Formats: sequence, structure tokens, C-alpha cells
Amino acid sequence: MLLENIWLSGSLSLLLIIGGIVVIYYQQRLIQRYKGLIGDSKKLRQRYTEFVDLLPQTVIELDTKGMIKFLNNAGYEFLEINRYDLKKGINISQFIIDEQKDRFYQDFMYILEGGLNKGQEYSLKSKKGKFNSINIYLSPIVNNEQIEGLRGIIIDVSKNKSLERKAFRAVIDTEERERKRYSEDLHDGLGPLLSTIKLYINQLNQDIGDDKQKSETLSFTNDLIDEAISTTRTIANNILPSSIEDNGLWAAVVSFCKHIEKTGVVKFELVNNTKLKFMKKAQNNIYRILIELINNTIKHAHAKNIRISFELLNDDLKIVYSDDGVGISDNRSNGLGISNIENRSSSLNGKYRFFNEEGMRFELLLPIVELSENTRKVEYV
Repeated sequence: MLLENIWLSGSLSLLLIIGGIVVIYYQQRLIQRYKGLIGDSKKLRQRYTEFVDLLPQTVIELDTKGMIKFLNNAGYEFLEINRYDLKKGINISQFIIDEQKDRFYQDFMYILEGGLNKGQEYSLKSKKGKFNSINIYLSPIVNNEQIEGLRGIIIDVSKNKSLERKAFRAVIDTEERERKRYSEDLHDGLGPLLSTIKLYINQLNQDIGDDKQKSETLSFTNDLIDEAISTTRTIANNILPSSIEDNGLWAAVVSFCKHIEKTGVVKFELVNNTKLKFMKKAQNNIYRILIELINNTIKHAHAKNIRISFELLNDDLKIVYSDDGVGISDNRSNGLGISNIENRSSSLNGKYRFFNEEGMRFELLLPIVELSENTRKVEYV
């Protein structure tokens, strides 16, 4: 009996020892497996970090309070912070401009609660004070069915915004140029015609001349009114005046001067030693320049004679306009008409000057290559 008890006791001890060895063995296996999982997790994290560091956009991870827990290299550069700043603790909201912090907080909490983020736009100020327009895309970080924070990307859209602003400014500038052009066309095109019509009407009111002369004056006035209507249509359609389009620049100048001369207010001497064929822009600008000069002479100079000449001077066209009036004043630049003359001359790469010489004299020197329809050669008719 004693031997039996000793044998049983020894067997139980042996079993306990064997059981302990088995438990220790499996514990070691579990520990090794756990360490392997940790190692695999570190490897995965390292691969993830290596991958996101290659991206040009900012990759960011935030906890539930908005504290930055991870940034890729692009993020450090974009926010202008370093890893020491991140270790001290830094909240993403401090980079959002003050006016948008409340909206950012509301969007942040909405996404934490499971809301869908399709990209929010904010203005961001980096640590060193650089402003950028951004789109930020965030989604929840879920672990064991619990949201631990948000992960996403920040895209810098400042360049796009800058291009949008430039495009918007270009539209505004174009509209302003168009308004200015219409203003100049109305002033240069309709102004002289209406001034001439007024001369005819004043002549009729003075009751000078016989019935035949009055009838001719009425006829001339009617012709000018038709031309004013045509010019208005021309400006609306952004084309050349019909008289230029139909007959050419010099013929249009001669026709207009003849209408003015019939009023008896001023006489013209017209000299053209060229047979140039002008491109449309050039002939329109030259016509407007001459009409404005005539209009200024009639309004202000009290002149009796006007001379206009076209002549070739080497590779240039020289246009000379002169009258025998009171001359031009020093404050001529204040008027829209003179400004239009100068702008139109400059648009043709012309050299111009005003000076007083027994009245007023205006000289305009234009390169022929700027006037011809073919910029490589001079065209004649």
C-alpha cells in the first residue's frame, strides 16, 4: 500500500511537471507569435511611411481632438514645422485662419461622428506665415470599431486659385478695354458727325442764302445723319465705318472733308502722294485720328483753312495735319480727344508730335509694315 501511494504521488508530480513544461512551451510560442505580429506591424507601418513620404501632397493623421499624430515629408514642408514641433504637440486648427476656425471645427466633428467628407476648402497659414488655399480630405481611423481619429490628405490649390484670379482679372481688364474702345469710337466717330450736323442746323437758323442753298444744306444734313446712323451701327457691330469699308481710307477722308467744307466754316487742302493699301485696323485708326483733329479745329481753333497730306518718307508714311487757327494749348492732354489721338498713334507704333506753327501742326510718322495687310511688304493699289 505504501509503495502504491508513493507511485501515485510520483506520477502526479511527473504529470504536473510535464503540464508545466507544455504550458511554458505554448506561452513561449504565443510570446514569439505576438512579437512577430508586432514586428509585422512595424514593418507595415514602415512601408506605409515610406510610401506616403513619396507623395507630393500632405498626408496627415489626427486624434479626436485634432492633434497631429503623423505627417509625411511633404506635410512638414508644407506646414513649415519639424518633428520636434510634432512631439511637443500641435493642433491642426492653429493653421486654419481665424475666420474659418469655427467652420473647420464643425466639419471635423461631423466627420468624427461618421459624416462623409468630400473635400473642404480652407485658407491655411503655415508656421512661418505663408498663406495657402487648401482642400482637405479626411476619413475616420477605426480600431476595434472605435474611431481613434482622422486620416487624410491636404491638397494645395493656391496655384489654381491664383490662375482663377488672373483669369478673372483678365476678364475685367478686357471688359474695361472694350468700354474704353467703345467710348473712343463714340467720341471719335459720332462726335465729329454730330458737330458738323450742328453747324448745318445753325446755318439754317441764321436764314442765310436762298432756297436752293437751304435745300442743299438740308440735303447735306440728311446725308450726315445717315452717316451718323451708319457709324452707330458700325460701332455696335465692331466693324470699320462703311465709307472706309466701301471706298478706302483716303476716299472716306475726302468725303468727310467735303461735307464740312460745304458749311462754309473751313476750307480744306488735301494732298495724297501714296497709293498704299492699308489693313483695316490701320485705316480705321488713321481715319479716327484725322476726324478728331478736324473736330478739334472746328470746335476750338477758329481756323479758316485745314491742310492734310499723305506722303512716303523712306519706309514710313508721313501724315501732316495743320490749320491756321489759334494753336494748341499746353493743357491739351486733359481732353479725351487728344488722348485718343495719342493712343491710336501709339497702337500703330507711330511717332507723333504737336506743335504750334502759324496755327496748329500735327505730324505722324508710321512704319509702312504696320499699315500693310502683308507685314512683309508694302501693298499698293
